[in-house]
Amino acid sequence: MSATTQIKPDEKQLKGSLGTWSLMLTVLAFAAPIAVATGFVPLGFVFAGISAPVIIFLTLVLVICFVVGYVALTKYVKRPGAFYSYISAGLGKHVGLSSAFLAAASYFLVLVGAFAFTGVLVAGMISSFGGPETSWIPWAAVSWVIVVILGYLKVDFSVKTMVVVMIFEIALILIFDVGALLFGAGAGNLNAEPLLPANIASANIPMTMVFAILMFIGFEATAIFRDEVKNPDVTIPRATYGAVILVGLLHFITSYSLYAIYGGDSRAIAESDPASMFTTAIGQVVAPVFTQITIAVVTTSQFASAIAVHNVVVRYVHTLSRDGALSPKLAVLHPKFHSPYRASNLIAALVAVVLAGVILTGADDPLLYGQLMGIGLVGLILLMALVSLAVIIWFIRNGRPAGVGLFKWLIAPLVAFLGLGFLAVNQFFEFTVVWGGNQSQSNALFALLAAAITAGAGIAVYLKRKRPVVFDKLGAEQFTDH
Repeated sequence: MSATTQIKPDEKQLKGSLGTWSLMLTVLAFAAPIAVATGFVPLGFVFAGISAPVIIFLTLVLVICFVVGYVALTKYVKRPGAFYSYISAGLGKHVGLSSAFLAAASYFLVLVGAFAFTGVLVAGMISSFGGPETSWIPWAAVSWVIVVILGYLKVDFSVKTMVVVMIFEIALILIFDVGALLFGAGAGNLNAEPLLPANIASANIPMTMVFAILMFIGFEATAIFRDEVKNPDVTIPRATYGAVILVGLLHFITSYSLYAIYGGDSRAIAESDPASMFTTAIGQVVAPVFTQITIAVVTTSQFASAIAVHNVVVRYVHTLSRDGALSPKLAVLHPKFHSPYRASNLIAALVAVVLAGVILTGADDPLLYGQLMGIGLVGLILLMALVSLAVIIWFIRNGRPAGVGLFKWLIAPLVAFLGLGFLAVNQFFEFTVVWGGNQSQSNALFALLAAAITAGAGIAVYLKRKRPVVFDKLGAEQFTDH
């Protein structure tokens, strides 16, 4: 296509010019590092005590094992759709389409919770600054409107918004880490106590790893945006490794920094008030005003996460529409902004309907929104396990290309499959311990994931019988030469 060619309204191929840093920041926005530092990291101390830092590091190693196989396959399966495309390539189109619906449903549930929590955080921020007590609903609505507008525009607009937020987040975390380590040095807390076998043995390792694995959720976006990045064969691997390593090391250092402040009292303080563990600490070791600054940055972080999750869900819908699993009308791009605006509008409308339904039926409860996010994140852990298995199967079927050693196609993916699969099963049995509620509520939430899997499988069966040409397109790969 020449530079002067006008993009036709019915053209369905996404295009863009995202670079490595832009793509990395999109992933970091999804992961919401400051929200993780103030939320999930303290919960790590609840379940692991002072061993939280080392277990976070072990989780980083597990995720890197996943990334090794994941990136190895991106070079040969040149398709947007990420988990959907890779599972289709390795495990077949029926499993692939089921996984696509599971992924879309999981991200959607996370998105609903993200909007609700954005509203809650804005309302809390206003009151903490001395303003009036307000409902979360109007603030969630405002964030929804902004995301709808950004979803309508070219993806670069969303990325620029997230870049600004990420700069503040990472800077704030680094300021805390430096201050905490200096404080810990004076208090005599810079030691190897968290590494002692006795302390690690007393930790609830699986539960801690579940919270730690959630710190990395979202890096699938590096492959989902394949059509919108420059030189994807280079950019995607760099952005994926860069995002995962940066997130992992950032939270490992931050968790150790919290230990440097609280020492042996870390677990007791986390158990008494995990939500304020980080904000109180940063006010103590840097300056009191940083407590308020952190509250504000956590709020913008959650909003940036909502933007990132929305973009991911939309691109799943767009890819499925291009493949014929959903209405092709949803794959139509905006003639000016070249964005998947129809898919974006659909997802935004569905979010509004779900939120409105929950509010109008009186089921509005922060616990519910936490559970919705939790069940979505469990679905994503399961998908990561399936991707690792798909990597192994794909290389067995297609042969090992030159430069792809045993570690890349078998050892690392196998470790990831076993580890992530165990965590997914663990969450099935321990969901109420992590996310609250009772067993009947958790069963109902897991039924949502089962319904999404069943819907995907049913559509795959229908397409194979009634529309075989469309079925053959599902998750279709493009391979490079071995």
